[in-house]
Amino acid sequence: MPGSEPLPMTAPALSRRVAVAREMAVPVMAIVGGCEMRDVRVSLRERDDLQADVPLAEAVSRLQARARPGTLAAEACDGRGFGGCCPE
Repeated sequence: MPGSEPLPMTAPALSRRVAVAREMAVPVMAIVGGCEMRDVRVSLRERDDLQADVPLAEAVSRLQARARPGTLAAEACDGRGFGGCCPE
């Protein structure tokens, strides 16, 4: 099945990819490893370290809700200075 091949050994470790995503202020990461694939679940990690292990359909719904127009702009200016738009 396409896309189900293991990552090459040269791929960065998950911990490194999470660290890079934090540096880039990625609002949410969807992580699917072997256990999640088997159980048809997704681990969602928020920028503030909240984590939820949810069924695939719920993960899709949550991500769709976050992707609605205005959602990311509001999150970027959440009072913590992300995006450089918040008053100091």
